[in-house]
Amino acid sequence: LIELDQERLLLLAERGGVSSLYGSELAVAAHAARAVGAAVVLGDTIRPLPALLSTSAPLADPKRLVRAARLAFYRPASAAPPGLVCRLVDVRRTLASDPTRAAPLVAAAAFILGGVALSAAMEPPQLAAAADAPLCESWAAAATRAAGWVITLLLSALAFRVADGLLISRDDELADNALRSLELAAGMRSGELLRRSFAFPTTAEAIDAATAAAPPRAADLLPFFPLRRPIGAGEERRLNLFEPRWLALMDELGGGSSAGLPGATLGVLHALNKCYYEADGAEARRVDVVVRRVARRVRVHRCEEGT
Repeated sequence: LIELDQERLLLLAERGGVSSLYGSELAVAAHAARAVGAAVVLGDTIRPLPALLSTSAPLADPKRLVRAARLAFYRPASAAPPGLVCRLVDVRRTLASDPTRAAPLVAAAAFILGGVALSAAMEPPQLAAAADAPLCESWAAAATRAAGWVITLLLSALAFRVADGLLISRDDELADNALRSLELAAGMRSGELLRRSFAFPTTAEAIDAATAAAPPRAADLLPFFPLRRPIGAGEERRLNLFEPRWLALMDELGGGSSAGLPGATLGVLHALNKCYYEADGAEARRVDVVVRRVARRVRVHRCEEGT
């Protein structure tokens, strides 16, 4: 389980794993796991900027903030059960070992301190509060003071948004993926889940060349499509396909034309985990995927092409 997202893992691979880039040590860990045949779960799926700019998300989750504060000062009341080791993270030592980890905290603190400093700078002179000060000057002083406090509150609210969106919510995401990793490991050991790794071309030209070189698919073989969410019996679902490999699959199913797609059948698998790596060659990529053994046969109802 690695606290990294798929986009950054591929970006670091394209740049040759530059050690000065954020997440480079995590990318090294991912490739080391691949070298020994270990499955990799990417635990960080939250993209910082979209998470901050999302209008649907609340300013901050009060329950999550309270829980985070409680856990920050948590101390085990009793010994851990047999076979379980409980260790507390030393935050100060962690930040001292890698100061870049404190960047989100520094940003949040900077918003609050900046708001306070700006409010103090906008504080009107004491002369405005004197009894003999002109009325218009008193109103101007009050407006300046109010504007300063409004700016302070806005920057403080933004600081809470940064802390909640970039730190606490990502910890929740990582914890959920830790539990998912345990379930994946148990499923692979029991044989309930299948793990496969393969390379595929990423450009339309490379896919056309690979398709032309491959032998025709036997009539009793069914192509499969992985889904992040399992599909139920009788359920209809819209698939937005844009990757060249999936468009090539649809072309094959339709006999080279979208008009032949309605009525075509294919299999779908529930993919519980996928991790992409750079493959040998500039026009190829490798994927490590974990799927359930049970699949469903689905039928294409209609096809809509876009530009």
